[in-house]
Amino acid sequence: MPSARRAALKAIELDPNLAEAHASLADVLLHFDRDWQAADHEYRRSIQCNPEYALGYHWYANLLAARGQHEAAHIAIMHALEIDPVSIITLVWAGVTSHLAHQFDEALRHYQSALELDPHFIWAHMYMAQALEQKGNFKEALREFDTTLQLSRGNNCVKAMKAHAHAVAGDKSSAREILHELKGATSHQCKPSYDIAATYAALGESKQMVAWLNRACDERNMKLFTLTQDPRFDPLRHRSEFKEIVERMGLTQYSPTHEHSQP
Repeated sequence: MPSARRAALKAIELDPNLAEAHASLADVLLHFDRDWQAADHEYRRSIQCNPEYALGYHWYANLLAARGQHEAAHIAIMHALEIDPVSIITLVWAGVTSHLAHQFDEALRHYQSALELDPHFIWAHMYMAQALEQKGNFKEALREFDTTLQLSRGNNCVKAMKAHAHAVAGDKSSAREILHELKGATSHQCKPSYDIAATYAALGESKQMVAWLNRACDERNMKLFTLTQDPRFDPLRHRSEFKEIVERMGLTQYSPTHEHSQP
């Protein structure tokens, strides 16, 4: 991320109106610095520099959805799709935007559209599994997670997501078995701290959830920016321990239903 920042700033120095550079800088500010206000400014600057740059709207929708600005996020991601209607990743992110707004049927429609363009697109299968899980379709969700694991060659983040599905489906032993495997992974392997925390939330173990969320904070896990909207944390959102993590993330001014101005 520090290298990305230097490259983005150099690009802006060479061309202050380069939309891609402002959007890249915004991504660093959001995911690494957790400077929400500065990231918002840079995303808007990117869109101002080039209103036809689809990824500017796409990435800005991430921030808006994560802050609970769901109507504005929907408008932003739809702008991106109007500009580039066959972008598979933008179709998937339209689904993620709906998912964070707890609109799971709408999310599934976007994931299905992405899979019609590429039946083997890993992220579409992965997020479809999560949406099916939220709808209570656990058998279908687990099948999608298995497909994703096959396509991703056993990605640890996907394993952790599958563990969460097992937990909410009532199969706590399978969830714990996966967690045991993940925690025993060698030091050079990725430990998906954020998704492990989500699984502990599903198991009702708030202390473990907090420990792994704090670890995710220390690691600057890129998924943390969705924390206040991720439906997997809904059962423990009222706990004081969870609120402390939200405060550490600088998200205390945002609530799941709070709306701001549109992009």
